[in-house]
Amino acid sequence: MSNGKNDKAAKVRRYVTLTLFVIGLALIFLSLAAEFIGLDITPGFGVVQMLQLLIGISALTLALF
Repeated sequence: MSNGKNDKAAKVRRYVTLTLFVIGLALIFLSLAAEFIGLDITPGFGVVQMLQLLIGISALTLALF
């Protein structure tokens, strides 16, 4: 009976890990490629891009932890 709970917990953990990993990669890609995509608001590497990069790195760190 407890094996079913472990399977469910493992599925949730895999889903959360995969979600955080994908979100982290997407945020890092968007922050580093914003100028090429045309999403840059300020010239250079702005505050919003820095925030996106830091949140993306944090999401990757949580996913891989």
